[in-house]
Amino acid sequence: MGVAVSAAREEAKKQGNDTEKMTDDALNSIIDVAKLQAELFKAHIKNILDSTSNEISEFTHEDTVIKCSVEYEPSKIADHVKTTYGPFASKDVAAAIGDALSVSLGALFESSTANSNEASMVFVTAGNLDYPYRFDMHLYTYSFSSATLTKVAKNVLAVSLMISSVDLSPLAESDLGVVVDVCYRHSDEAARKPILEKLKTAREAQIQEKKDAASAAGGSTSNESANKASLQAGHEALDDGLGRGEGLNSGDGKLPTDLSFEKQSHDPRKDAPKVSEAALALLRQF
Repeated sequence: MGVAVSAAREEAKKQGNDTEKMTDDALNSIIDVAKLQAELFKAHIKNILDSTSNEISEFTHEDTVIKCSVEYEPSKIADHVKTTYGPFASKDVAAAIGDALSVSLGALFESSTANSNEASMVFVTAGNLDYPYRFDMHLYTYSFSSATLTKVAKNVLAVSLMISSVDLSPLAESDLGVVVDVCYRHSDEAARKPILEKLKTAREAQIQEKKDAASAAGGSTSNESANKASLQAGHEALDDGLGRGEGLNSGDGKLPTDLSFEKQSHDPRKDAPKVSEAALALLRQF
């Protein structure tokens, strides 16, 4: 799908020194604009305050590709998508993205304003392992009108891509149908149905994963509450025992007042303060 910028520069060298300089100036200016477009696009996608789009979990891949002399032939674009994004998307999805790209590129080049145009696209899909992805794609095109430049490159295309994991669990099944119809509107119904089924499978797996996590968290909370209740009961028993004088063994519950050596023997084992069972139970927890 098109040629590399370096190949366009090499072609310009063959056209003479003036053509080479003009081409370098033009390509450098356009590439700077394309890079700026890419940065703005990425900043927009990463905006966590935007609650109107499908919730993004983690960004897994981002890339910007700049090509020259791009032809918008559907078959070539579809092949390029399958080759480049095959690891992320199933065969059906890659073909559908190729359909959408070919239509969009045709519209971009044919409706350029002041030689340039841009468009953003989003695809929600499931990969080969049935995990859901979100593809955000931004296209920026510039078509040359100078006879000198068109000999070297007819146009420049910058494609910025961001791939992220996406949370489908909040969506109803009808929402998934709308997502597929909108994202893959350039593909026929036969191509959209397998994509919808993959998204439904991915959504059910995410819902079950959240249920399992909530159940596990609930069990941990119950155990923690039981431990706190046991600890509180131990504290209360200790306070109650000490309040009644059970913490010290003086026979009648009162502190001993006669400590004369003539009347009482001093036996450490007998005279040492004794702690109640409730207090011992509390201490064993530490």
